[in-house]
Amino acid sequence: MCKLRTDQSLTAREHHLSSAQMFAMCTGPNCNFYESLRLKNEVFPIMRSDDISKAAMGDVLICSYAESLLRKHRRPQIKNVISNKMRELGRLLLTLREASGCQILLDTLKPEMFDHFVAATKIISGYNEETQSFKASSLALHMGTTLKQICDMATKLLIKKTKLLPYEDSEKCLKEIKRLKNLFENHWSSKISSLALKNLNENKYEKPKLMPLTTDIMKFNNYVSRQAREARDKLMGTTHPKANFRLLSECILALTLLLNRKRIGEVQFLKVENYIDVSMQNVQEEFLQALSESEKILTKSFKRVVTLGKGSKPIPLLFSTTIQELINVLLAKRNVYISQKNPYLFANPNTTDKYLSGYHTIKKLAENSEVSNTTLFTSTRLRKQIATVLQVLNITESEFEQFARFMGHTKKTHATYYRLSQDVYETAKISKMLLTINSGKTQKYQGKTLEDIEISDAIETDSDTETEEKDAGEESSKSSRLPSKEIILEENYTDASDDSAARPSRVHPKALHSNAYKAVCRDPAATAGSRLHGSDCQDRNATLRALFPARPTENPLLR
Repeated sequence: MCKLRTDQSLTAREHHLSSAQMFAMCTGPNCNFYESLRLKNEVFPIMRSDDISKAAMGDVLICSYAESLLRKHRRPQIKNVISNKMRELGRLLLTLREASGCQILLDTLKPEMFDHFVAATKIISGYNEETQSFKASSLALHMGTTLKQICDMATKLLIKKTKLLPYEDSEKCLKEIKRLKNLFENHWSSKISSLALKNLNENKYEKPKLMPLTTDIMKFNNYVSRQAREARDKLMGTTHPKANFRLLSECILALTLLLNRKRIGEVQFLKVENYIDVSMQNVQEEFLQALSESEKILTKSFKRVVTLGKGSKPIPLLFSTTIQELINVLLAKRNVYISQKNPYLFANPNTTDKYLSGYHTIKKLAENSEVSNTTLFTSTRLRKQIATVLQVLNITESEFEQFARFMGHTKKTHATYYRLSQDVYETAKISKMLLTINSGKTQKYQGKTLEDIEISDAIETDSDTETEEKDAGEESSKSSRLPSKEIILEENYTDASDDSAARPSRVHPKALHSNAYKAVCRDPAATAGSRLHGSDCQDRNATLRALFPARPTENPLLR
């Protein structure tokens, strides 16, 4: 399909081509087989008309495999996934035809074809021998699982002895398929999967982890809210009602997605009956008493709706009072513009059973709101943004688990895939931890969290170490210029009864350079030499002993 086309839906001509291709495939000798498939009515009509689709639809094994996938799911949206899976196998089959000459996929399920499967997978996934990288790493990664499932489906058909597959000896075919599957299980990882996984992880690492900024989210929210109010006012009047109805639906869809940070499918597939029929649950009084007054007000202001999410799990959606008022206007005008057969709340006015595309809606509104980077406004990035910002809040383990359940995944998934480490946050927290450990004062902070440790305490060690090294260098240089290793302050020894006065006081050389020592020894007689005499000397010596306690007789510089 042309990349420049803004509307990616099939045109009328393409619908005719798809119908003609489906008719040609389903009117052959296996017409009864195709008539029994759900694929004929659900998947084949949406497949593109080309050689890839023709090869996939014409292979019985591929169609049987796709039919088994389709029957596992109830939601109609799975048909797009099935179509993509069939086209992947169709591309693989066309490549195997060129390499081996086999026309159907069953003929390739032999052990000697293992290397052909490896080469064909590298071709369709865009493998580069020089850089040892894939253009489509995910395709190469899951192709091994798909081929093992194809082997299981072929085994099932051969055991049932179906007449749809051409084979001569079923037992021989079963042994060959079993051996080929063994090769896939034991050697596919060394050939394809390991390299594809490394390539995928490297691409994620090299790709910058960008998220929408909070200022852009606020700007987007204000713009969409303003557009919703204008569309509501115009819808109540007579100015372009249908266009305003669609704009109001798109704005409500965007506001709901922005508030709940859900997956796009969980919002755009919401049905009217699920929104209207809100079952009232029996709430325990203990829970209401545990809430604060503001929290009790919020429970009355927000409407909680449960819908089906990923994996058919119940997913809650919250609707504020403002959004509820907009939806009430939407429902009041719904019968005028939307078919009664359309069950979706955010229905497409131009169709009978379709819904609005949440991806294209968010993209269009983001471009119109003139945010700094429109490519960042996707449901996945919005979910990652709220999961990352949540790290700043000091929430408990139970609150974290409850929030993860509201988002529709487990705590492990939330922490592994959605929470991203911010550079500033990581640098600040981890550097504090490293400084604390390297300071050798871990016992001092025993039982404390990183929030309790002051950053000045952690940096203190480095600054003190530098000061001590600098002082030690100055002391060693000054000690070489001193006339003696100790400075002895002589007192008046005439009074032999005073033992404390009879002992000389030793002052560490570092004290000579302190401001306290210079303040005491301002007398010219004190600065004339290192020995002080007279009655004034006794007063100064007493002051010095109070400022600088006596050191051991051993000089610390000579240890």
